[in-house]
Order: sequence, then C-alpha cells, then structure tokens
Amino acid sequence: MPQKPVGKLSLGRTSFCRMLLSPSRASLIFIGIIGLLGFSLSLPTATAQDTIREAQERQEEIEEERQRATDGIAYLSAQEYAIVKGREEATAALEEQQAQINTLRQALDATAFQLAQLEQKIADFNQQLAEINATAAELAVQRYMQEGVDPVVILFSNEDLSDGLALLALTETLFGDTADAIAQARVVEDELRLASEQVEALQAEITRLQAELEAGLPELEQKQAEWEELEEQYNDLRQQWQDSLARLEAEDRQLTQFIQQRRAEEEIRRKLAALAQTGSSGFVRPALGEITSGFGNRLHPILGYYRLHAGVDYNGNTGDPIIASRNGVVILAEYYGGYGHTVILDHGDGFTTLYAHLSAYNVSVGDTIEAGRTLGAMGSTGLSTGPHLHFEIRRNGTPVDPLPYLN
Repeated sequence: MPQKPVGKLSLGRTSFCRMLLSPSRASLIFIGIIGLLGFSLSLPTATAQDTIREAQERQEEIEEERQRATDGIAYLSAQEYAIVKGREEATAALEEQQAQINTLRQALDATAFQLAQLEQKIADFNQQLAEINATAAELAVQRYMQEGVDPVVILFSNEDLSDGLALLALTETLFGDTADAIAQARVVEDELRLASEQVEALQAEITRLQAELEAGLPELEQKQAEWEELEEQYNDLRQQWQDSLARLEAEDRQLTQFIQQRRAEEEIRRKLAALAQTGSSGFVRPALGEITSGFGNRLHPILGYYRLHAGVDYNGNTGDPIIASRNGVVILAEYYGGYGHTVILDHGDGFTTLYAHLSAYNVSVGDTIEAGRTLGAMGSTGLSTGPHLHFEIRRNGTPVDPLPYLN
C-alpha cells in the first residue's frame, strides 16, 4: 500500500507582526521627558569660591541640579521595565519567527523525501504493470492459438499426463487472474499519483508560508534593533546623570571643606586680633632646661654640614612640660618632617613661635592659648640626637634670635 500523505499543514503560529510598543513612540517619550524635567547634563565647572557666601550660593545651585539629576535617574529607573520588556518581546518575536521558518524548512525536507518515495513506488508499479501486460499478451497469443480446443484435448495432448494437467491449470489461472491483476495495478497507480499530487500541493503551501514568514523578518529585525538602540540611549543617559550626580556631590564636599576651612581661618583671625589688642609683647621661657645650642650657623649634628640653626635648643628629659611662650592661637599641631611633633602659635602681630621634637602635644589647630599653658611634652621625635626642645621665634615668617625677646 502507498504511504499516507501528511495532512494540511497547521503550525498554530501567532501573527508574525506582533503589536508591540513602537520604539519610535518610546523615543518621543524619551525626548519629551528631558524637555519637561529640564535636566541639564552640562554642569558648570567648579571654581574656587572667594567668600563663604559665594560657596553657600553655589551649594544651593548644586542642590537644585542634584535634585534634577536624581529625578532623572528615578524616572529612567521607572521606565526601565517597559524598555527592557519591549526589547525582550521584539527579540522573542524574532526568535519565534525564525523558529517557525526552521520548522517549515524541516517539513519541506520531509515532504521532498516523501515525494521521492512515492515517485519511486510509481516507477516500480509501472514496471510491474509492464511485466503483467507482457505476460497477458503472451497468454493471449497462446489462448488465441488454442481457442476452441477442448480442455480434454489440452489434457491429453501431452505424452505426460502430469504436464497436461499443469498446462491446463496454468492456462485457467492466468486467463482468469490477469485482468484482475491489471485492474488492481491501475488502482494502485491512481492512488500513488493522488498521493503525489497531495504532497506537491503541501510543498507549495509550505513554500508559500516560508516566503511569508521570511518577508516579515526584516521588520522584526528592525524593531529589535530600534529597541536595543533605545535601551542603549536610556542607559547612556542614566550613566551621564549618575556621573553628573557624582561630580555634584564631590563639588559639594569640596565646598563644605572650603567653608569649614574659611570659618576656621576667620575664627583664628578674630582671636589673633583680640590678642593683638590685649596681649603682651614679651615672651617667656618655654622650657626649664638649659640652652645647649644657640641661634645661628652651626654644624648639624645629624646631617653633618653647616646650616642655620633657626632657634635655640633647651635640654631636659622626655616628658618635661613645654609651655606657650606668649598668648596665641594654634595654627599647626602635627608631625612636621624633621621637626617631629610640632606646635606653632600665631601671636597676631606678625610673630609666631615654634615648639619642635615633642614627644606629644595636647592642643589642636584653632585653640586659643594663654602664655604659660602646657602645649605638650619634651621628646626626641624627628631629626634629633636626644630629648630636647627646639624653640623658634619668627617675625613675619623670618627666623630671629629668640634670646633678646625672652623675659
């Protein structure tokens, strides 16, 4: 029996032109929100502020710009789901279309194989039919030659009775079945041709559907590309806003530090002005020890060459108290290179005093200090050969010999 042809193709496919949110429409929304929210991505470059008020005004501007950038980031985050969903749906539609095309190609290959099998069967049946026709023609000649002959004559016309019986049986069988065999072969041939026509019709339908789906691919690919581009634009814009926000926050921190520094400087100037009005011009000894090295050029005990010794050294023991030589404001309290732990006081009238090589100090920048108050303890930090205090007096930044100024 011939192979049963496959039925009418039904893929159960969805429309290959899905109703997706248009990327172009989303782009218009994208452009619109920038205008509506008034986002600014070109921020002014931070410049040094001359006054605290200018710095505070700039901070107010930064807060407004930071709020706009924050709003922009929040809005984009809210739109992210729709954008990602649109891109994913476009990708899914394209993949589904491609999968359906692949299914049709496989079906087309299967029908081609089925058609080849049917054509081979038709050829085989045609050959068998030709053989039947040839046999029928041969029998027809024999029957014609023996037409009207009594079967008994056929039976006894052979010397061997068994041969006569065989010939008689063969004659009856062939004469009776040949017509049926030919008729049956023609029915089979007709069925095969019908099946072949159905397969060819199915091939044509598959080819049509494949062409239809392939024609829709460019549109789906374009939609996918538009969504991907839109998503990239959104991500770029969000990154720009995030970068701008980071720059604004960094500038705001710098301005806060500037304001704090200026306020500290103003407080120091205020204290120094008060000292200048009420202070004494005299200096007191900062330590109880003896002076072991005076002011002037000397051979440095560690560096090994002559250089200016810009102050005087007092000997003593580690931990001996070091006191302020005059009323002043602390302008430095830190580890200061070769000086080791160092405190510097500004006395408000161009004079400063320096206390070096301390083992510790107990004051901070900005503190107002009265003469005689303990600043720290004697030590040997920095470039030092042993516990001592290095003490300097500077006038307008220039070192002077402390001895004439000390009471």
